[in-house]
This record gives sequence, C-alpha cells and structure tokens, in this order.
Amino acid sequence: MMIMGQSAMAQEQSSFAVFGAGCFWCVESEFQAIDGVRAVESGYAGGTTHNPTYEEVCNKNTGHFEVVRVEYDAQKVSYVQLVDA
Repeated sequence: MMIMGQSAMAQEQSSFAVFGAGCFWCVESEFQAIDGVRAVESGYAGGTTHNPTYEEVCNKNTGHFEVVRVEYDAQKVSYVQLVDA
C-alpha cells in the first residue's frame, strides 16, 4: 500500500531472520557481505540468565546460544539464500 507523500525509502520494509551457527563472530561478516543484507547484529538466544556475559555463555553456564539477527531486503535476497549462505 502506498501512502500519498511517502518516500520510496520509507516504503522499503525489512525482513528479519535469526541464525544460530556456533560462534557469531564467524558468521557475522559472512552475512554482511551478502547483497541485500542491511544489518547484522550479534547476540544470544534462549537461556535463563538475564543479561549474560560473553564468558558465561562460552562456559555454557546460561543455556544461551550465540546467534546473529539479520536484517535484509527480501526483494534482493531470499530467506532460503541466507540459509544456504
């Protein structure tokens, strides 16, 4: 739907996906290099510890996993292509 006066940039919508791949440092740059990926953010998912530290997660004391949240333009790259990457 187009709203009168709305710029083309404002009409663009991002899609988001979260990937767990062991170490987020290893996959962050790989996703950033893909055309259509707008942003990649590293973090943790799952677990029971509120605001865990990197060391706590690495020591497997929290139940969290390292993940990356990928913001992407689905008109340029598909979810399946991201999974394949």
